[in-house]
Amino acid sequence: MVTLSGGRRVDAQVGRHTIHTDQPVANGGEDIAPAPFDIFLASMGACAGIFVQGFCATRGIPYEQIRVGALAMPPPSPWSLLTSMA
Repeated sequence: MVTLSGGRRVDAQVGRHTIHTDQPVANGGEDIAPAPFDIFLASMGACAGIFVQGFCATRGIPYEQIRVGALAMPPPSPWSLLTSMA
């Protein structure tokens, strides 16, 4: 369940856990919690991390020093696509 908590805050109930989100001040929020897109990136990294951890654990590969990162890349400009087609 997702609730609009006031201002630019949005909370998501996941089982018995509540994930709090907010927008940065520059986007009209108070920056009191991560932005929803930042949580999305973190969840993608966590999914990859748990897969890597399980893969390594079943093969006896040490995984404690492995780090997984998630980085958003801006989409290409639609204008660059048009000029590359010309």
